[in-house]
Parts: sequence; structure tokens; C-alpha cells
Amino acid sequence: LENPTAAPTKFTVTADSAIIHPAEKILALRAAQMLQIFHIDMKRKIKECKMEERIDFWRWISASTIAIVTATSVYH
Repeated sequence: LENPTAAPTKFTVTADSAIIHPAEKILALRAAQMLQIFHIDMKRKIKECKMEERIDFWRWISASTIAIVTATSVYH
């Protein structure tokens, strides 16, 4: 942590789940079939994607890739 005594950054969002990037201040949010990725420090959206299927599992698998698992497919 850069400053462990600093006040936490707060966001008002509606999401089913969230995953934080393993090394950078990047937050990925999932709401139903919509994925959104935000850079926390810059307070801006980096990417947005709407999936055709329900997402069953997702996680960061590298510094630049999120793996997404649906009932019939695996994306990365």
C-alpha cells in the first residue's frame, strides 16, 4: 500500500460481484451480463462488455487478462 493510513476510496455502484486487479488499482465489476473495468486512481472506465450468456465464474489470470466462464464457453 502506498499510504496505509489514507482514507479508503469509495464508489457507489450496483454490481453482483467485483474483482480487484492483482497488481494495479483496477476494479472489474459484473452486473448480470455486463462487465465494466475501471481505473481507480484515474476514476474512469477502461472497458465495458455485455456478454450473451450468464457468467458463472470470472477472475484475473494475468496482468492483462480476465478469464470468464459461462455454462457453455470459456473466454480469456
